[in-house]
Order: sequence, then structure tokens, then C-alpha cells
Amino acid sequence: MTVTRAEVSPDLKNVTIFFSVLPEERELSALHFAKRSRTDFREYIKKHAALKFLPNIDFELDLGEKNRQRIDDLTRT
Repeated sequence: MTVTRAEVSPDLKNVTIFFSVLPEERELSALHFAKRSRTDFREYIKKHAALKFLPNIDFELDLGEKNRQRIDDLTRT
């Protein structure tokens, strides 16, 4: 798993963390793992970050990164 980017909502209440997974066959299991681990991740952020408000955190596969890699592969051939 590689974190590729994060998006924060304008009101700072929600954060979506995007990541890519290799090998691709493990994407769905990695996504399910990340979503199951949200509570633990939120607790880690609470202990290690000085934030006034703790946002809701979600995880998503970064399809944009996957598409970029596919374009790179196509341009090399």
C-alpha cells in the first residue's frame, strides 16, 4: 500500500486518504483492511497530531494513480 494523496473537506470535518496497492489483485482486501482500521488510525492521529477538531477519516483506492500508471505503460510500448 502506498498513500498517494489526501483530500480535506472545506469545513475540515472529513478527510479521504487515497492509496494504491500492488499487486492489483489485493486492492479490495487492502481497501477493506483500511476501512476496518479507521478507528485505530483516528486514535493514532488523536495521540500524535495537535488538531483542534479530529476529522472523520475514510480510505479510497486512488483510481487516478492507477490510470496514470496505465497511461505510462501505454506510452512506453
